[in-house]
Amino acid sequence: MRYLGSAALCAVLGGCVTQNDPAPSVAYQRTISADVATKAVLANRSTMWKDPYSIRDAKVGGPVTCPTQNGLFPTATSCVCIEANAKNSYGGYTGIRRTIAVFSSTSGAFINTSDGGIVGFEEICQAMQPFPQLNGDYVEPKPSSKLAKQPAT
Repeated sequence: MRYLGSAALCAVLGGCVTQNDPAPSVAYQRTISADVATKAVLANRSTMWKDPYSIRDAKVGGPVTCPTQNGLFPTATSCVCIEANAKNSYGGYTGIRRTIAVFSSTSGAFINTSDGGIVGFEEICQAMQPFPQLNGDYVEPKPSSKLAKQPAT
């Protein structure tokens, strides 16, 4: 009988244990690197724009953790702001517009885009830098075949 009472007491006290909060490293997902974001944008540009080879005046911001308020972006995602002037379905240029590219923070995989309009998403679109590789007229520079002269010592 004594063992039965001890087992019952353990079962009652065991039900009082609560789950610990997840460790901060699990709750906060780091953003993807700028290099991964650049490569992913270039690889997925045909799904982001109607005519990706008409793009001009492209700029890109650094990857940031996507804001999740109001369920706008999924959790554990990274957002990258891209400003570009591209053609629409009618063949006319739209002017500079913002596109938010959403990536998985864990794998770096492209998920979706969100239209930022002309001035939307200020918190994501900070410190924009030129992004010439996205422009339709971009030509990859060829490595120099000439050896650089060494200074005389």
